[in-house]
Amino acid sequence: MIARIVFCTALVAAPQGQTARVPSTSQATPTTDNLPGAAIPRHIAEPIVIRDSSVKIDIYSTSDTPVVIEKPDTIVANGANTNKGTLLVPTRVVPVKGGPGRKTPVGKLRLTTAVAHPMISIRRYVYEVERFERDKFIPYAELEFQYADFSWRISPRGPNPLQLIGCGAPVALSGAWANHFQSTCEFGYRDLHLRLGSVTIERSNGVPLKMDLGTGCSEFRIEPIIHPPHPLTFDHSPCSNLRLDPKMRYPAVKVKGAHPITAIDVSIEKVKQTNPARLDQQ
Repeated sequence: MIARIVFCTALVAAPQGQTARVPSTSQATPTTDNLPGAAIPRHIAEPIVIRDSSVKIDIYSTSDTPVVIEKPDTIVANGANTNKGTLLVPTRVVPVKGGPGRKTPVGKLRLTTAVAHPMISIRRYVYEVERFERDKFIPYAELEFQYADFSWRISPRGPNPLQLIGCGAPVALSGAWANHFQSTCEFGYRDLHLRLGSVTIERSNGVPLKMDLGTGCSEFRIEPIIHPPHPLTFDHSPCSNLRLDPKMRYPAVKVKGAHPITAIDVSIEKVKQTNPARLDQQ
């Protein structure tokens, strides 16, 4: 069982079949205080968030040890076989006050959270990763979360390359998240502009559920059953730097979770603002 997964850009991938580990530099002190306003208790498995940008994974944990990488592009994190899914997607653009002399209306995204699926036994999550090509997004690869032995094995699959690009060192959290750490890792390939297209949720028993996530600014959180129920926010506001026109109509995306919602797709606008040369070359 893994106590913690930590990502580091300086980490050198181990040869195939070998496990790479980074020794601990600190150890959080356990807490059992669950009073209102107190620190959240430590548990073996904590939430994991996958999000656009190209594809990033935020892993929460209670220790900064150890890093485990199996093969160059497979990572392992603590998990549970029963989980709840929560998503965050943009649903509209609302106007905000602009600076003096600004002619173009400025808007920001309004984001909505919803239950993707209730607490159920999960065997696997398969995220479809799409690439931008010829003025649209098309299927490119998959990122698989396979549950086994109290862990998630996270790895790319499919005919096209998707690589573990780099990862940040663990960040010690504070406030209610005291005694916890967060690490972020990114998957991508060269200069491709990627996004989360959908997720297929494979239950231990029952028919798989497929859910669209193709907005360019989506997040999906896995919450293990052994993590105590308490309010959770998404720490990274997606596309917070986008300058959007509140008068523009964006394509609708039907997100059919436990509570279906209608999202908007701002992927093309995101490409325009992050890499306008890519559109000029299409």
